[in-house]
Amino acid sequence: MTFEERKSILKWYIKFENVAEVRQWKPEFQTQPPKRLTITRLYDKFDTHGTICDVHRGRSGRPLTARSPASSAMVLERFTTSPRKSATECARETGFSSTSVRRILKAFKWKVYIHRLLYAINDDDPDRQM
Repeated sequence: MTFEERKSILKWYIKFENVAEVRQWKPEFQTQPPKRLTITRLYDKFDTHGTICDVHRGRSGRPLTARSPASSAMVLERFTTSPRKSATECARETGFSSTSVRRILKAFKWKVYIHRLLYAINDDDPDRQM
């Protein structure tokens, strides 16, 4: 639903104070009328927050709380003391989800993989070269 449609719904509801009148939607907009629940929720949002825009600026759902400075410092300290630790192990130790641990590491531009030693053939190993 676009912003203009939401604005029109709210104007109609304030004008008529009746959901049935707002549902006379189809002749003007050539779309399906909004549901009763949509109309009442939109009015309640306007009544509570004073706006019909998204209050959380484009995001909804549960807030991301694991990225506080204290928790970020704890995760980074764990990886500083033992850099070969996996994100899953750190998540188990700290009590955060592994997704939160990966998100913290990514925010600080740390790599999430474990470094492994690769063997190379040096110039002084002519018998191993093919």
